Amino acid sequence: MKLSIAFTLYLFSFLSYAGGDHFPVFIKSIDISDNKFSFVAEPNVVKREWMDAECKSIKVSGTYDRLKWLRYSAPMSQDSHKKALEALLLAKNSGSLIYFGYIGAGLIKEANCNYKSKGLMYENTMVYSIYHSI
Repeated sequence: MKLSIAFTLYLFSFLSYAGGDHFPVFIKSIDISDNKFSFVAEPNVVKREWMDAECKSIKVSGTYDRLKWLRYSAPMSQDSHKKALEALLLAKNSGSLIYFGYIGAGLIKEANCNYKSKGLMYENTMVYSIYHSI
């Protein structure tokens, strides 16, 4: 119990230090192949617009960088990445809303409404993208 409280406090302090944000989205499509992934999400503008207000949908693609995240056990790990992908797939299949965002510079914008990621993290029913080291 004490460990889980300590970890939760650590996570909240980490999020506030690193910066980041999350947004309510609907997952319209998702493709998972080995360590590569991509998905298209539609922001729920009734609750909150995406960070780039002109985006009616966004595409996030990436490759889980096993070497980059190898030394991490928390909050970034291969297990957390798999849970994030499962949560996105479940949201797509059920048509339910999920919160998706980034930590630090977790999404690298390639072109209008297209982003790159190096891994996903699942925390408190939310999915966060991470690109640079934590």
